[in-house]
Amino acid sequence: MSEVIDLAQKLYREEKRGSFPPEVAATAWGYQGFSGPVRSKFSALKQFGILDQKKGHEARLTDVGVTFAIGTVGSPEYARALKEAALEPPLFRQLYDDRLESSDDTIFHDLVVNQKFTDNGARAAIKAFRESIDTAYGTSIDILSQGGEVESDPETTSLAAPSNVSPRGGPENVIPLPLSPEKWVQLQGQFPITEDEWDRMLSVLSAIKPGLVSCESDVNEDVSCASEV
Repeated sequence: MSEVIDLAQKLYREEKRGSFPPEVAATAWGYQGFSGPVRSKFSALKQFGILDQKKGHEARLTDVGVTFAIGTVGSPEYARALKEAALEPPLFRQLYDDRLESSDDTIFHDLVVNQKFTDNGARAAIKAFRESIDTAYGTSIDILSQGGEVESDPETTSLAAPSNVSPRGGPENVIPLPLSPEKWVQLQGQFPITEDEWDRMLSVLSAIKPGLVSCESDVNEDVSCASEV
């Protein structure tokens, strides 16, 4: 979903909330014309509910698309937009409702045997589904609330409080932070916070860094972690 969010932001910079012909999207995305790659991207934005277009008419960004373009990452509005977009494709909604706890092998069998996907198409669909759910729901907070069980990922570090209600009494936001395509961490709290609170949070993270960071180097195995004050 990160790509479609980026595409929505580029469209908003050019067209804001106005309607536009599909060919304009090509220019906003750095293409010369409405080619195959542009058509695929355009279709993806429609699938995720980011673009609205009636047949034969111009397109426009939906409220979800505008939220991705100008909303604050981590805000309740942005979180709702992520979840709405992630489940907008009918296939993703079906997999979320029926196969969320199933293994990739089980989903692959269902897509190929029952829904007549090609092998490559099924693998691509599973990958896109998992990435969309991870982006919208983080690791397991919302999934577990529905009674599901999710195995912990040893590659993921969670900085989460034991409750989903903050000391201030309001609901907390869970913000997934991508470190690499393979590794994410999770930030949980009631946002927005003040500048002073932000600085204190960074100070706490710095203080507990030795317990969170491992000494690794692909270049020199003898290199040691430098202590920071």
